[in-house]
Amino acid sequence: VVTDPRNTLGAGLGNGLWAAGRVLAGYLALRPSICRAKRVVELGAGVGVVGLTAAALGAEDVVLTDMEHQVPLLRCNQNRSDYKQVLSVHRLDWRSAEDRKAVAALAKPSYDLVVASDVGYDEDLLEPLVETIAALSTQETTILIAIADRALQEEMEPGVEDFIRAASPYFVCKEVAAHQLEPHQSISKVLKLT
Repeated sequence: VVTDPRNTLGAGLGNGLWAAGRVLAGYLALRPSICRAKRVVELGAGVGVVGLTAAALGAEDVVLTDMEHQVPLLRCNQNRSDYKQVLSVHRLDWRSAEDRKAVAALAKPSYDLVVASDVGYDEDLLEPLVETIAALSTQETTILIAIADRALQEEMEPGVEDFIRAASPYFVCKEVAAHQLEPHQSISKVLKLT
């Protein structure tokens, strides 16, 4: 996976490989049947590590999404992947109903798996994120979200409880895994939404 710490292909927080992405990719790798022969969408993909993992585990179709400025880095990782035939890259601003509709139309009839990692860092984006998840899923869709629980260490950033509160009008959230990769890092929690 190509990262872009100098912002030559993209700009912003999505240019690095964050802990929650590694945790969710590891969670899927231990449970390949979650991905095998599935239609997958990754929200806020950044470098695309979770979606690339789903492709490697046998997903039928993987849509990597992020903001417009992140698309070049995602395309770079798509083109370098051994699984590029099942990967596509699309712009998705969670605040845009038009973007949500365009990405929803890519799955026929719907996505089997919605994944996202390290997407809970901005309180103003929690509601649009949850609305996007709702727009791209059905009752049959498996939804897995990995969030670094930074609220325990950084009072200014939202944590897992803030995401659960934002999601509660639409989903029930259950923690299915938690892992701390390094002693100085936050604990990354994997939530299953139903």
